[in-house]
Amino acid sequence: MKHNKYPLFSFICLINLIAISSSHAEVKQPMKSNSSASEVILTQSELSNCNEKAKHLAQIAEQLKVRLKQLQTVKKEMDQLEQERTHEYKHIDFHNKTAVTEYNNTNQQLNQLSQSYTTDATNFNVAVKQYKADSHQLTNECDDKQYFLNP
Repeated sequence: MKHNKYPLFSFICLINLIAISSSHAEVKQPMKSNSSASEVILTQSELSNCNEKAKHLAQIAEQLKVRLKQLQTVKKEMDQLEQERTHEYKHIDFHNKTAVTEYNNTNQQLNQLSQSYTTDATNFNVAVKQYKADSHQLTNECDDKQYFLNP
């Protein structure tokens, strides 16, 4: 069985992708005017604002999906370097300066990639949290609200 060095991040990315795919609000069709006085009715400018926010969130969701794919690509690259490093270590001649230097270069490359990945993953998770908060706000402000279009 292959050991995943980053299982928690992979799980978080999967959950975030599912949340991104399913959470942005859709603006409803215009409702009829038999509403009670206690229901909130959106003005035309509020409705327009809701539509703009929904479009903006849809764009952010697409950007987050692209970023997630990029992170997954970097993760695969890290896994490949890890395998190369393990293979090199099994066959390294510690008396050969060139071989040791190559092994150290692979380690350095893997460490740099790992640091970059960790930073990018942290930034991605912050962006997803912001997206979720914005999506929740849009849902609260715009979903299940009535609005009327002027004839």
